[in-house]
Amino acid sequence: MTNPTPTFGGNSTSNTVQRAPKDKKKLKSPHQAKLKLLSTCSGILFGVGTYWLIDPNSLPKWIEVVTVSVAGGVVIYAVNSAAITRGAYQAAAGVTGAAVASVGAILAAGLTISTVSFTGLTIHTVDQMVLQDFGRANSDYVQAYVSNVRQADEVMIAVDTALQQVSAAADCERVSSCVSRQGNGGEGLTFHTLNGVASQIDTVHQSLVEGEDVRDEALLALEDADANLQAALNDRYASRSARRAVVQDLLSEQRAALAGLERALPLSVVSGLAETLEAGIAIPNNPDLSQRINARLDLAGAGIIQALDGLGVAALERPSMPPETGVMETLAWVGFFLPLFAMLVLIDRLFPALLWFYTYSALVPTVSPKEDDDEGDDDPFDPGRVLNLPPVVLTPSARANPSAATGRRRKTA
Repeated sequence: MTNPTPTFGGNSTSNTVQRAPKDKKKLKSPHQAKLKLLSTCSGILFGVGTYWLIDPNSLPKWIEVVTVSVAGGVVIYAVNSAAITRGAYQAAAGVTGAAVASVGAILAAGLTISTVSFTGLTIHTVDQMVLQDFGRANSDYVQAYVSNVRQADEVMIAVDTALQQVSAAADCERVSSCVSRQGNGGEGLTFHTLNGVASQIDTVHQSLVEGEDVRDEALLALEDADANLQAALNDRYASRSARRAVVQDLLSEQRAALAGLERALPLSVVSGLAETLEAGIAIPNNPDLSQRINARLDLAGAGIIQALDGLGVAALERPSMPPETGVMETLAWVGFFLPLFAMLVLIDRLFPALLWFYTYSALVPTVSPKEDDDEGDDDPFDPGRVLNLPPVVLTPSARANPSAATGRRRKTA
């Protein structure tokens, strides 16, 4: 059984698609070349996106990147090519679900490829911007902390003033009993109580004086670590894992510098001393004497608390490093990278779907459902012929009585 060789245009009454002779080379369609080029570009973008998404730092990771990249490039071309060269013909031939399956395959593959490409191409930048926001907040915290600590002289002055006040009260009690108002001086209970408190204040004051040099060194180390941290956050060429490792190391240096500052300027100890002075002491069975002593201690503690409030270190809240940026966090930045996202959608979804539609539209008036039963012939759909054909115009007789034309073809066969 042989089929006639119909021609396209207005002179034929056949509705079958013309085939290229077996002994002739198939015509090459520019649309096929565009599809291959577009799939190649899409595969390259997918490969680059996969690289930044996985962020390889070992041989197994590199093998994963290469495998996924090659597989993705092959899949996007295979799906688009099959949907356009096969699915469009099957849909035009009336195969149930062919249109939905082919277009759905194009959109699903394009969605996957464009999502991976977009995420991979932007996750490095998004993670860097998130870390830069953290770096600015951390820098503000460090600068505020340094500025407050440099005002520690006020705390030292307040502690020294409290020491002088309590020591003067103890000396006054020893000479004239000016605190207890009992007797004419001496080293009694009131003197020993005030002298003991003065010794506590003097211990704290000596620690502040001794830690002054250490405090200056710790402040310099803290500022240097913050400068290095900002440089690491602005490095565009470092990988995400390498950048975060450097940032973690620099944050560790900052924590060490802060610990050195805490030892050189024990604000918690000073604050505890001020609270003790304000709380006062209790002399058993002598509330009047307790009140007189506490009046002197409360005055000394109030000056220290006022100096600590002026620092404001306790009110500072240190920011925490954000977790590593993931896919969902990156997709939240679609609006920021809208031009790139729109281009990926155009490359991976819209253009293949549009090419499928044009192919299907060209095939509908030329393909008869389930009419071609020859075995061993060429592919009934040749993109080189169908995609480049002018619009098909059927003859009036074929339009009026298409069944008659079909009967004549069958009779000729």
